[in-house]
Amino acid sequence: MAKPIQKNCTHLTASHLIKEVTDCLVDIPDHRPNHCKNGIPFGNFAKSAFAMMQMKMPSMLRFDSQREDPVQAHNLETLFDVVNGRVPSDTRMREVLDQLSPHWFQKPYKKIFSRFQRSGHLQKFEFHIGHLKNHYLLAIDGTQTFFSGKLHCDDCCVKNQGKANEAYYHQLMGGCIVHPDQKVVIPLAPEAIVRQDGCTKNDCEKSALKRFLANVKKDHPYLKLIIVLDGLYADGPTIRLIKSYGWHYIIIAKDGNHGSLIEAVDELDKQGKVAR
Repeated sequence: MAKPIQKNCTHLTASHLIKEVTDCLVDIPDHRPNHCKNGIPFGNFAKSAFAMMQMKMPSMLRFDSQREDPVQAHNLETLFDVVNGRVPSDTRMREVLDQLSPHWFQKPYKKIFSRFQRSGHLQKFEFHIGHLKNHYLLAIDGTQTFFSGKLHCDDCCVKNQGKANEAYYHQLMGGCIVHPDQKVVIPLAPEAIVRQDGCTKNDCEKSALKRFLANVKKDHPYLKLIIVLDGLYADGPTIRLIKSYGWHYIIIAKDGNHGSLIEAVDELDKQGKVAR
């Protein structure tokens, strides 16, 4: 049984982890003309956006309405290293951050994962099943982050395309190291699901999954993983892809969607070839 993470680990406190993230955000290159030397420091844009999400603001507009509050400005400066508490407006934040490639936001995930690894806390997530020892469960799924019937960008996925109720949305392919005995998870860098991945749910998520798994292998080449997926990915190409990386898998298969597979397993079970 895995041991729970101790709460007295100072290097894993919220303040230390937040600083790890904000230090990475400072490294994003300034793409503004002349770098706006007398304007808002470029790092403040990403750090303000991070603070907005960390503080669970219901909208950018709500965050914007509070940016002139001296208490809010003080908290942003001391907790999230927003220089001089100077926060961009919601419109300017969109204009600046929309031009950045998502890959600039992958570094914090790697840094925090390395912190867990170096501290030895990653070992508490080791999962043992059958002959597999010292593996890690990586649970992966798609999640929606934005939906609108009007607002959209070139990368938006489209629902009901060409119809009166056409809508636009953004999704992410996310994955976390999990363990049945741990109350926390360790997220890995997500992969954006974009319009070019296809118009159907299957095409979008499966294309993004390929990129996500490739990035995981590149970033963590020696991590022994058991990939956990839902029934959407219970197919030969996905299984072969996982095995090509030297990993194992746990994938849900439902009777209604995988009738042939269930029949084949039932036949093997009758022959005593299914381990329970």
